[in-house]
Amino acid sequence: MRSPIKVILSVFVLAGLFSINGTTDTKDIAFLFKTNGKVEIQQNGSKLWHGAKRGFRLNSGDKIRTGDNSLAALLFTDDKSLMKIRSRSDVIVKGERKQASIAKSIFMQVGEVFISVKKQRSVFRLETPTGVAAVKGTEFYGQMDEDGKFTILGISGIVELINKYGSVLVKAGEKGISTGDKAPQSQKAAPGDGKTWGQEGDNNEPQYDELEIPFKDKDGNIRTLQLRTKVKGKK
Repeated sequence: MRSPIKVILSVFVLAGLFSINGTTDTKDIAFLFKTNGKVEIQQNGSKLWHGAKRGFRLNSGDKIRTGDNSLAALLFTDDKSLMKIRSRSDVIVKGERKQASIAKSIFMQVGEVFISVKKQRSVFRLETPTGVAAVKGTEFYGQMDEDGKFTILGISGIVELINKYGSVLVKAGEKGISTGDKAPQSQKAAPGDGKTWGQEGDNNEPQYDELEIPFKDKDGNIRTLQLRTKVKGKK
């Protein structure tokens, strides 16, 4: 049996729906709501990569990689935290649901991301080989270079940048750097450090984007949840 539910919901309602469906604590932690160019997924436990489109559900341990001139944008299902992954990036999305919140841990081997956390319900960490950014309700850019340099650019709020030698708080308008061979440092961002790709919108895009996601209700019936999300940003 399949019937549509014609409702417009905020994304955080998904957490309750997925828990009703009997999914485990590490399933359906996020979903892709926008892809541009080449976006591939390697699901946890698999060795195969395959193309992914909007609406793809992400479980803990799934890997995402983007090609040249590409972008992947995902929303977490507990608090609408947003992450945009820029071209030529490799990340692993990890999370564990605890009641109505998801403890999030993103590992970025190389690449660049934009993260927006406005209604933080649990831990959100961006990990790299040379440092960890602990999010404290904020917007920021994170970039991991192939030479091991991890850079944070604060847009709002505070990010704690940590490595084995120490930690530093990175505030809005500041840049934090961790190279892995000394304590991280922060400094006022220079004019040339400014980034806007994660915050900009496309004037040709609609203000809202709609996405239908199938799910099972408590009786085992297949239904369709129609989500309406505000369009914000491009690569």
